[in-house]
Amino acid sequence: DQDGDGVCDCIEFPGCTDPEACNYDPIYTDDAGNCYYAEEFYDCQGNCLLDSDGDGICDELEVLGCTNEEFCNYNPEATEDDGSCGQDDQVNDYCEGALTLTCGETLLVNNEECATVDEVESCAGSFDNPTAGLWFSFIGTGLDVTVSTCNPGTTIDTYINVYEGDCNALTCIAGNDDQSEPNYDDLCPVTLVASTVEISTVEGQEYFVLAMGVYGDEGDFEIGLECVLEGCTDATACNFDATANVDDGSCTYPESDYLDCDGNCLNDVDADGVCDEEEVLGCTDEGASNYNDLATEEDGSCQYCDLELSVDVLQALTCAGDNNASAELTLFGVTAPDSIEMYLNGVLQDTTLFEGLSAGTYTVEVLQGQDCSALINFTVENGVTLDVMAEVTDVACAGELNGQIIAVMMTGEAPYEFVLDGPEVIINSTGVFGDLSPGDYVLFASDALGCSGSLELTVNEPEALSLSAVVTDATVQGTGAINLTVTGGTAPYDFEWTSDGVFLSDEEDVDGLEAPDEYTVLVTDANGCEITGGPYEVDDVYSVIHMEGVPFSVYPNPARDVVQLDMNEMTLDAVMSIYDASGRLMWSRTAERWTGTFTVDVSNWSAGTYHVQVATAQGVGHAPLVVQH
Repeated sequence: DQDGDGVCDCIEFPGCTDPEACNYDPIYTDDAGNCYYAEEFYDCQGNCLLDSDGDGICDELEVLGCTNEEFCNYNPEATEDDGSCGQDDQVNDYCEGALTLTCGETLLVNNEECATVDEVESCAGSFDNPTAGLWFSFIGTGLDVTVSTCNPGTTIDTYINVYEGDCNALTCIAGNDDQSEPNYDDLCPVTLVASTVEISTVEGQEYFVLAMGVYGDEGDFEIGLECVLEGCTDATACNFDATANVDDGSCTYPESDYLDCDGNCLNDVDADGVCDEEEVLGCTDEGASNYNDLATEEDGSCQYCDLELSVDVLQALTCAGDNNASAELTLFGVTAPDSIEMYLNGVLQDTTLFEGLSAGTYTVEVLQGQDCSALINFTVENGVTLDVMAEVTDVACAGELNGQIIAVMMTGEAPYEFVLDGPEVIINSTGVFGDLSPGDYVLFASDALGCSGSLELTVNEPEALSLSAVVTDATVQGTGAINLTVTGGTAPYDFEWTSDGVFLSDEEDVDGLEAPDEYTVLVTDANGCEITGGPYEVDDVYSVIHMEGVPFSVYPNPARDVVQLDMNEMTLDAVMSIYDASGRLMWSRTAERWTGTFTVDVSNWSAGTYHVQVATAQGVGHAPLVVQH
């Protein structure tokens, strides 16, 4: 019993004697060192000791994360979904999470990670291989705004869409791929493929912006919002607005160069409320003979003697601007007549009668020797200002001569005389001037006292009425339409649509029209001015067919920017033409040998229906083309 375990060596049974081992057996009396054990978290049969969800992965070995491959934060090593799918997606990957754009600020973003391609309408044409888009929003100011990626942080080819409405019902307003397209005459100097959209906004309305990469581009772009902000742009004004970029004429300034915006003196050493620049030096002692009631600052000049002064205005001013007033000075307490010196506003006088005075305040100072002086101030009031007003009636319709000016006198004494100086000179005593042509006038008036006044006036003329119409031909019977635009005249307008003399509608635009037919409209503005439009021809393009011998295709149809004419087989001497609804030739090409595709730029054409014609030796083919913007 070499190991002293009480078991004779000859009957020892070697094997695994550890009860924790998978191959333990109590029959073994001697440990053979061959025990083996279960892996951590498993039993000896390879089953998890804990597997709460029964997925065959031990609870301790579960890897939590997003197990849905559709989400940006999908973890291929995750064995247990922890509900985090989508939590790492960019918040503005969807319209509902749009980031707010603020006037004058930019946002630097990246569409390379955690963003998806948006399946929404493109606002200005399509493009290949769009990449993920990010959403933004802003509130309309009632003025023009510009949304742009033409900023230093933009490193990719971008495309901007602007929508109105809400995230569940978006309507395109504008879109742009490369700034200044289609002429490309003002490309972004920072990044040539940056995008810029300028729109007019409604105050308080929310707009949504989708900015994406195009042609496979992903990476950083910097998007910003520039707004027309009206206000005072003069930094020296009291109401200067540092955020304004368009001056609206509202600037206010201090009442004088000596005051600040609150009406306080910029310089007031003695704090008496009178600005240093406006202080009047003089004697302020009412007991002095040379007391100056206009003085605001004592200068130590007071003198005391029996000399006294009085001034009587003998002749007042009749009309404003006159200078024929006179005043008489009277002296009292004179003791040395030969030493008297008289000054009017500092100018030596040789008489006590002051003549040729205009309106204003005067100072008379009399010196008697070295130690005696007296001072008095007097005022000559201004004469009557002849205040002329007028009632102006503008010309009713362009080209007419029915303007009117009626003078209204607010001051002065009758009778009056009036002179109206304009395209012609008219003189009368009533102040009523009729049958005037449009233009600028000066109204002069004089009263019985000889006082005069004037007033600048303008008789305006409305812009001549003008009509433009977009005709949409009928693709099936009863689907023709005419979209009318009125400019000039004076709103509101009345409309009278007729066909063959029969009244049709009093709306500006008409639809549901039968074809082929002609339609005429009479437009009357608020002043009774009239203009007739038409006749506008609405054709039945559904009756136009392709000639069997000239097979060709027109696409896309409707078109926005470009349209392609595709000849399906070789054709000799083909003349291709496109006409508008009035029959005006819009485009034409001649090809001796034609097979393939011609591209026509229609981006500057008016919306409406056009006729495509292809003439060959085999015949003439026609097709309708609808242009929409």
